[in-house]
Amino acid sequence: MMQEIPESKIKTSSVPKSPQIKPAAPSLLRQLKRLDIYQKLDENYRVQTSLGAILSLVGWVVIAILVLAEINNYLTPSFKEHMVVDTSLGQQLRININITFHALTCVEAHLDAMDVAGDNQLNIEHEMIKQRLTHDGKPIGKAGIEIIGEKELQAHPPLAPDYCGDCYGAETDTEKCCNTCDDLIKAYQRKQWSTDRVIRNSTQCQRDRAELSALVNPDEGCTISGMMKVNKVAGNFHIAHGESVVRDGKHIHQFNPLLAPKFNVSHTIHSISFGHPYPSMPSNP
Repeated sequence: MMQEIPESKIKTSSVPKSPQIKPAAPSLLRQLKRLDIYQKLDENYRVQTSLGAILSLVGWVVIAILVLAEINNYLTPSFKEHMVVDTSLGQQLRININITFHALTCVEAHLDAMDVAGDNQLNIEHEMIKQRLTHDGKPIGKAGIEIIGEKELQAHPPLAPDYCGDCYGAETDTEKCCNTCDDLIKAYQRKQWSTDRVIRNSTQCQRDRAELSALVNPDEGCTISGMMKVNKVAGNFHIAHGESVVRDGKHIHQFNPLLAPKFNVSHTIHSISFGHPYPSMPSNP
């Protein structure tokens, strides 16, 4: 027999509900994904074609080329040359030259410089390197400041401590000894005498090997390279026939007129520049 229990007597027990878990706040990455200033088109309105894909690829290629070109232009700056008036006084100008004379021997190739201020530089060789050449342009021996011959001169005995070299008539009251070839040449230039024979035959010049002209063949050529310093005034530098001397304040060249027709100064200028060389300097500015 079943007995009904009135509803008022039925006790209901409430089960505690678990606290609801709130969804975590969207991360920063999701927020960035949602950030878009351009409105997106719905998929239904998009039309993808082969022509559009080709134009997109071409656009990306053009953009890549322009970006690479700008990077290359930034990494490799261009140099622009310009001229300005040099207003400095009391300074000298450096001149760099490299010239080949095809039919002029290194004995005959003397470089002189003169200017309107009266400064004469004769036989500029202390900063010039000469290279002997055959008639077909092949180098002979090694390049050097002095004339280098194929054979060595006989060694001279060492000089005595009280050695006094003969000046061959060019001595003065204050300069009575010419122990080196340079001393002898300067003494002759003070007298305004020709130094051609004394350079060839004097003991001092043979010892110093300043001029080994006897070992140079007449059909040789010569390359002159190096630098010289001149005053910043009007002037010139030249290589002319004969020996250059200064007489009565005038720059003249002494030579035998019969040899003038044989004086061949055909040459090639490899480079000539002014001032100190700098990086990326053109070979012949």
